[in-house]
This record gives sequence, C-alpha cells and structure tokens, in this order.
Amino acid sequence: MPLNALAIVVGIAIAYARIGVLPNWLFYPGETLFVVGNSFALWSMSLLGRYESAFVQVLPDHKVIENGFIW
Repeated sequence: MPLNALAIVVGIAIAYARIGVLPNWLFYPGETLFVVGNSFALWSMSLLGRYESAFVQVLPDHKVIENGFIW
C-alpha cells in the first residue's frame, strides 16, 4: 500500500512539474485508470484473504469459484 501511495504522489508531481512528454489532457484519464486498477487489485486481494500469494499454490482447503464475482 505505501508503494501505491508513493506512485500516486510521484505521478502527480511529475505531471504538475511538466516533466512528462504526454499531453496534459491525458493526465486525469491516466490517473483514473491507475486508481481504478489499484482499487480492483486491492479488492481482489481482500477477497482472497489468507489465500492471497505472489506464487501459485494449491492448498488443501481451497474453494474453486466457477461463477464470476463474489459480492
């Protein structure tokens, strides 16, 4: 989570310093996609709970989800 916050702050600082080569109008759609993507990733990690891992693992009590999102 702190790395995500740092990335947001750095992105905003670069955009307002006008260091990037992209047009200014791309900043807000890009920031929106970044925030939505990170929100989706955090939501996915929260759903996985203790099963969340950076490595593919099969644990004895895994539950297979076959019908899309769980609300």
